[in-house]
Amino acid sequence: TSLRAWLAQRDVKVLIIDPFRNAHALDENDPTEMARVMSAISKLGCAVFLIHHVNKSAGESRGSTAIRDATDAALNLKKRDQRLVIQWEKKPRFQDVRDEIEITFVGGPSSMQIRRLDSRPE
Repeated sequence: TSLRAWLAQRDVKVLIIDPFRNAHALDENDPTEMARVMSAISKLGCAVFLIHHVNKSAGESRGSTAIRDATDAALNLKKRDQRLVIQWEKKPRFQDVRDEIEITFVGGPSSMQIRRLDSRPE
């Protein structure tokens, strides 16, 4: 049975793949191979969240740009000083705006403040 059929039989609405690297055996730096993987994911019939880690040295997405190009949106988690900032990047067909949410931990990881930062064009 195919993954698509398995998901449909169970009426799955959202699939989370974490980490993306372990979901395939192809070269993530090869744009042709990643375009094939992303095309297959787009045909699963449900929303898919890919957890894809950054390059530790540069702090940027790893692998081919075909991965990011095939997404509808991306959430980027970044640490700024003692704050965690979530950047929401939408594709132009949704809106060409980047919103940021700042999470500040107050008195430990179980207590936090959340605020939306001003929207700004990319």
